Amino acid sequence: MLGHDFQIANELVIEFAIAFDPRANRFPLANWSKRFPAISAWSPEHRYEPTGALDNASDRCVEDLIAQGRAAVDECILALFLDGFLATESLR
Repeated sequence: MLGHDFQIANELVIEFAIAFDPRANRFPLANWSKRFPAISAWSPEHRYEPTGALDNASDRCVEDLIAQGRAAVDECILALFLDGFLATESLR
């Protein structure tokens, strides 16, 4: 439903969805743009930037994107596991 872009309008959609499913609040979706600004600034168009076209500042943005992506995934995995939706064997 949200696709690749987590823009401000999608924050409202997330808040609406959480209001109808309280379990969804366990996932790192609310306040997405504030909690994960590098992910929020990412666009599918970034996939088409030529290799080597990034400068040092852009390299730092990529490092932030990777770190924030890892944090978001870890939070989702933890919530899925604690809710019983993820088997222990899949964590290995």
